[in-house]
Amino acid sequence: MTVSVRDFENARTFMEDWTDYLEDEEGFDFDSDDDAEVEIWTDERESLAFALTKEVLLVVFADDPENTLEDMLDLITGRSDRSLADTEQFQAARQQYSDRRFASVFLDIEELLDLLEDADLISDEAYDFAAVSDSSDFPNWAAATAQWIDRGIVVEILAPNTIDITSNLQGLDNPAELVHAETIGLFAATFDTDLDNWREHLEDYGSDDEISYYVEDIYVELYREVEWQSDSPPRFKENPDMADVLDIFIELVEAYSDVDLEKDFIDNLGGKFILAVEEFDAGRIEEDPMEETLNVVAMLSYLPESESRLEDSLEDFSDFLQEEIPLDIDSEDVGADNDAEIFRPDFFGIETDYTPGYVLHNGYLVFGTTEEALENVVSAQNGDEDALSSVTEYQRAVEVLPGEPQFLFWLDLRSIVAQLDADDMDMTDDEFEALEESIGSLVVVSSVDEEMIRASLAVTFFPQ
Repeated sequence: MTVSVRDFENARTFMEDWTDYLEDEEGFDFDSDDDAEVEIWTDERESLAFALTKEVLLVVFADDPENTLEDMLDLITGRSDRSLADTEQFQAARQQYSDRRFASVFLDIEELLDLLEDADLISDEAYDFAAVSDSSDFPNWAAATAQWIDRGIVVEILAPNTIDITSNLQGLDNPAELVHAETIGLFAATFDTDLDNWREHLEDYGSDDEISYYVEDIYVELYREVEWQSDSPPRFKENPDMADVLDIFIELVEAYSDVDLEKDFIDNLGGKFILAVEEFDAGRIEEDPMEETLNVVAMLSYLPESESRLEDSLEDFSDFLQEEIPLDIDSEDVGADNDAEIFRPDFFGIETDYTPGYVLHNGYLVFGTTEEALENVVSAQNGDEDALSSVTEYQRAVEVLPGEPQFLFWLDLRSIVAQLDADDMDMTDDEFEALEESIGSLVVVSSVDEEMIRASLAVTFFPQ
């Protein structure tokens, strides 16, 4: 580990005091050495060494700290041409680093696997190091950076993309424009709607002896259900893989509901999914969970030309539900382009304010736990009420993150903490008050392109 040095004399005074403290209070015994350029403190017994130059303080933890320290000093002082900065992997990572970083970590995964294999910490029988090192699907390096933002911090993780999973993934645009401003939790992701691509990847899971038993067991159970329910079940597949499990699950859904999950539903989708949870009173829900409702919406984008086909499929599925369970379905106006279908289930006489339903609006199929949840989403999309994208704390957390993500998770930490108290967090009243005043929000985004897998996490503090 290296720490940059601005004032060599002050740094030397600090290190002399620090090593004296470690010797007097912690039992260390340092051998010291110095010349015109470097001062060194080494404790072989504790596997610790320090070296101070006019540019950096070097800290080494190693079984042989003296030799490791010498190797590092040769690199720092230019006496060695074996530098990490010259490697192809590090140069590829460095090009992706943020200019505003205050810390960075680089890991050569190939070197790490070689070290673990040579150290015999894990047996070859338990882990096939050679297969992983030679696999073209395994990244050969990973890196992370950290940077300060206005009242917050961002950590970014990078790795080369070695798996072809990007061809049909699109960007999310701005999912916060589609949900209500009172949203405290948002999850959004894009996905591939072509199940043939899923099958191609899933075919690799099942031939492996370690999981083939479980795959076959799942397949057999699903097939039995299909065989019992369907008049013309498909041919039983010997030695099934996960692609076969997917196909038999689709057969099972059709056997029960007469809806072909792939042709009648998934083929009509646009490849974006959004889940949003609105602000709630946890105490009141705990006291009366059937009357105090939680507004949650799940949204799936659909192809504009497929709206009528999707609507027909949903009606068929609603009819199936109505036949199978005690359920009334009403069409209600929630302000959308189409009427919403609201389900009013009979929970064996138990009264509840939950009125789940769905509506097709603005290119999205929206499922909601209540009619109010559907109304709130539609009003935000129509501009009648504010959307989450207008909330300052959401903007502050998201705007610092790079690129157009394919995955986004946002959580209003301050609102979550407000539902708790000091006892819930095992804190004193003063500690909990400080947490309430300081915590902001959390956002995680990720994206994949032809060259790079990138994930970023931001935490904000002191919201205004």
